[in-house]
Amino acid sequence: RIGIGRTPVREALQRLAWERLVTIIRRHGIRISEIDPHEQMLVLELRREFEPLVASRAARRATVDERRYLSKIADSFMEAGVTVDVMKFLRVHFESKRFIIACARNPFVANAFAPINALTRRFYFVYQREAKDVAKAAALHAAVLKAIAAGDEVGAADAAKTMVEYAEYYTRSVITGRTSV
Repeated sequence: RIGIGRTPVREALQRLAWERLVTIIRRHGIRISEIDPHEQMLVLELRREFEPLVASRAARRATVDERRYLSKIADSFMEAGVTVDVMKFLRVHFESKRFIIACARNPFVANAFAPINALTRRFYFVYQREAKDVAKAAALHAAVLKAIAAGDEVGAADAAKTMVEYAEYYTRSVITGRTSV
């Protein structure tokens, strides 16, 4: 009805399955995957190692134009935080993660990060209503971007560690039922 064939739909569904956002049930259909806070803690184990690496490499390898753009993205994060605009926060999050990974110039990290970022955004979207922490989350992300834009490898890695520590605290608060962060 919409004028596209099966192949692009099949490939899109396979990508969503690879990102663990859907489960393909052979000969029965597709189901949206459950959100599991305990699984999110496993995602955070990987983020704890990768985020500082990616941030420091992006700080090292970003071009002058990329650094300018990173500063603009940081400002967009701050705007989303001030206005408590969750949808803007998530759009900026999506763009910033893709851009930081591109600046890091490591295709292996890029492949590893794709499902992690998708799961992280979905988890945050579902639980942010109780946490009411958009301003805090936006400020932490903006700090990473500002350090990368400044070319500060150590500062970028440290800001990324702080951001992941907060994400871990946030996830633990969801697990324990204390979602007011």
